[in-house]
Amino acid sequence: MMKPAIVLSAHTMGLGVARALGMMGVPVVSVHYDERDMAHVSKYVCEAVPGPHPEHDEDQFVDLLVRCAERFGGGC
Repeated sequence: MMKPAIVLSAHTMGLGVARALGMMGVPVVSVHYDERDMAHVSKYVCEAVPGPHPEHDEDQFVDLLVRCAERFGGGC
């Protein structure tokens, strides 16, 4: 089984990345933190993980990414 790609930010570029990876069959985990984010509801996202905004709480954001890497097998 393929490891998921962990896509940070679910706004316009994150949505494009999620779609492109999803169309190639790569499982996508979306880490979203902005109220304007949209990719986390894409049909190509297998799991959406809400988190703190990295500009407002960098330490908690980094901790979340470490937990995601452990949980999702290291990601890509």
